[in-house]
Amino acid sequence: MPDVVVLAAVVAAGLACPAMMWWQRRRGETAPCCPPRRSDTASLEALRKRQAAVSARIAELEGEARRR
Repeated sequence: MPDVVVLAAVVAAGLACPAMMWWQRRRGETAPCCPPRRSDTASLEALRKRQAAVSARIAELEGEARRR
């Protein structure tokens, strides 16, 4: 009897992970172990614009911290 319980627990755990990954992908979220989907926003121009925006925001926050 205890062997059946252990086997059932192992099977349930083995099915829970793929089921959760499937459910998260269905909702639009990806599991951490899945590679991200490729998008067109990963172009060099988009990355440079994002880097400039982040750098400007960091400079703004550092300026505010120095004024305090």
